Amino acid sequence: MEAEAAALAADPVRAEEVRRAAKVCQCKAVDLGSIEDAIRAHGLTTVEGVREHTNASGGCGACSIRIEDILAAMPPAPAAALPLAAE
Repeated sequence: MEAEAAALAADPVRAEEVRRAAKVCQCKAVDLGSIEDAIRAHGLTTVEGVREHTNASGGCGACSIRIEDILAAMPPAPAAALPLAAE
Protein backbone atom coordinates (compact mmCIF):
# COMPACT_ATOMS: atom_id res chain seq x y z
CA MET A 1 0.00 0.00 0.00
CA GLU A 2 2.88 2.36 0.73
CA ALA A 3 4.27 1.78 -2.76
CA GLU A 4 0.91 2.74 -4.28
CA ALA A 5 0.72 5.88 -2.16
CA ALA A 6 4.26 6.82 -3.16
CA ALA A 7 3.46 6.25 -6.84
CA LEU A 8 0.39 8.48 -6.58
CA ALA A 9 2.35 11.17 -4.76
CA ALA A 10 4.85 11.15 -7.62
CA ASP A 11 2.15 11.42 -10.28
CA PRO A 12 -0.43 14.11 -9.46
CA VAL A 13 -2.40 13.49 -12.65
CA ARG A 14 -2.87 9.83 -11.77
CA ALA A 15 -3.65 10.77 -8.15
CA GLU A 16 -6.47 13.05 -9.38
CA GLU A 17 -7.82 10.27 -11.63
CA VAL A 18 -7.89 7.86 -8.69
CA ARG A 19 -9.54 10.47 -6.43
CA ARG A 20 -12.26 11.21 -9.00
CA ALA A 21 -12.87 7.49 -9.64
CA ALA A 22 -13.71 6.80 -5.98
CA LYS A 23 -17.25 5.41 -5.73
CA VAL A 24 -19.52 7.58 -3.61
CA CYS A 25 -22.77 5.75 -4.33
CA GLN A 26 -22.35 1.99 -4.35
CA CYS A 27 -25.98 1.24 -5.26
CA LYS A 28 -25.91 3.30 -8.45
CA ALA A 29 -22.12 3.10 -9.07
CA VAL A 30 -21.65 6.88 -9.14
CA ASP A 31 -18.13 8.18 -8.67
CA LEU A 32 -16.86 11.38 -7.08
CA GLY A 33 -15.84 12.94 -10.38
CA SER A 34 -19.33 12.55 -11.84
CA ILE A 35 -20.85 14.20 -8.78
CA GLU A 36 -18.36 17.08 -8.81
CA ASP A 37 -18.90 17.62 -12.53
CA ALA A 38 -22.69 17.71 -12.10
CA ILE A 39 -22.43 20.16 -9.20
CA ARG A 40 -20.27 22.51 -11.28
CA ALA A 41 -22.23 22.15 -14.52
CA HIS A 42 -25.65 22.65 -12.98
CA GLY A 43 -24.90 24.81 -9.92
CA LEU A 44 -26.29 22.10 -7.63
CA THR A 45 -26.60 22.83 -3.92
CA THR A 46 -28.67 19.93 -2.59
CA VAL A 47 -28.52 16.15 -2.38
CA GLU A 48 -31.81 16.09 -4.29
CA GLY A 49 -30.26 18.07 -7.13
CA VAL A 50 -27.29 15.71 -7.26
CA ARG A 51 -29.70 12.76 -7.30
CA GLU A 52 -31.66 14.23 -10.21
CA HIS A 53 -28.51 14.72 -12.31
CA THR A 54 -26.43 11.66 -11.35
CA ASN A 55 -28.81 9.17 -9.69
CA ALA A 56 -26.42 9.10 -6.68
CA SER A 57 -28.42 8.52 -3.49
CA GLY A 58 -31.19 7.05 -5.62
CA GLY A 59 -30.86 3.60 -4.05
CA CYS A 60 -30.57 3.06 -0.33
CA GLY A 61 -29.66 6.71 0.38
CA ALA A 62 -26.73 5.86 2.66
CA CYS A 63 -24.40 8.05 0.59
CA SER A 64 -26.48 11.21 1.09
CA ILE A 65 -24.25 12.31 3.98
CA ARG A 66 -21.17 11.89 1.81
CA ILE A 67 -22.87 13.93 -0.93
CA GLU A 68 -23.64 16.67 1.61
CA ASP A 69 -19.93 16.68 2.51
CA ILE A 70 -18.98 16.99 -1.17
CA LEU A 71 -21.42 19.87 -1.63
CA ALA A 72 -19.99 21.64 1.43
CA ALA A 73 -16.42 21.20 0.17
CA MET A 74 -17.12 22.52 -3.32
CA PRO A 75 -16.36 26.19 -3.93
CA PRO A 76 -19.49 28.25 -4.46
CA ALA A 77 -20.62 28.63 -8.04
CA PRO A 78 -19.76 32.02 -9.48
CA ALA A 79 -22.67 34.41 -9.31
CA ALA A 80 -24.28 35.01 -12.66
CA ALA A 81 -23.47 38.38 -14.06
CA LEU A 82 -26.35 40.69 -13.40
CA PRO A 83 -27.53 42.76 -16.35
CA LEU A 84 -26.77 46.44 -16.05
CA ALA A 85 -29.76 48.72 -15.76
CA ALA A 86 -30.50 50.66 -18.91
CA GLU A 87 -29.85 54.33 -18.52
